Amino acid sequence: MAAILTIALLSLAGIPLTAGFPAKFFLLTTGIQKHLWLPVIVLVVTSVIGLYYYLRILSALFAAPQLTSVKERNLHPFFYFTTYASLVVLMILLLWLGVLPGFIVENVREFLFVH
Repeated sequence: MAAILTIALLSLAGIPLTAGFPAKFFLLTTGIQKHLWLPVIVLVVTSVIGLYYYLRILSALFAAPQLTSVKERNLHPFFYFTTYASLVVLMILLLWLGVLPGFIVENVREFLFVH
């Protein structure tokens, strides 16, 4: 679960090899090409601020656990399987779209130029 949350937060921050990187990269390049400097500056500043908060969450996530008493819940095993399976699929999609964003980019370009 911690790895999946890490990938999701890194994607939100726009770290390379995650789906958030091509998204922020295309926004930045389009903003620079169109000379929209204020939104570009706002995007960069808010990305740095967001990265600070995401890294704080990750440092708390991987810090040594505090000893507390936890009441165990007995849930059906199918619940665990479906939850973890769906989260793993989403994590793979985040990584796949970060490494190979061409499929989505071409579909977006085709949609924009057709309509």
